[in-house]
Amino acid sequence: MQPLLPDSFQPHQVPPNIRLAQLHEDAFKVGKHPIDSVNRCPCCNTSVEFTLLPLCCDVKELCFLGCAYPFYFYFLKVCLLIIGSVFILGGALNMLWVGLDCSSDSCVRFLGLAIINYTDL
Repeated sequence: MQPLLPDSFQPHQVPPNIRLAQLHEDAFKVGKHPIDSVNRCPCCNTSVEFTLLPLCCDVKELCFLGCAYPFYFYFLKVCLLIIGSVFILGGALNMLWVGLDCSSDSCVRFLGLAIINYTDL
């Protein structure tokens, strides 16, 4: 395959050049793009080569994408932590409350813990 030259780039070509569209797609994938790359998209001059970011990377590694991306993922992590702690604490307190208020025949037990009290229904 011969590389696409900027002289041969026609933005309004019919039918469109699929190889150029795939190059453009690779140029705009999220990842770290090297500055000194030779392989570039002819329409936007963006590097086609990139390295993927790991899923559990540090939030500070996303700073090259702008200030909103690290803040969004930090916000998402904190929200999940708060929701998880509310579910765990709420469930533990509910099991403790039902267990203290439960007689032997008015409760449904699961793994030895009272989970539903029939007298409340």
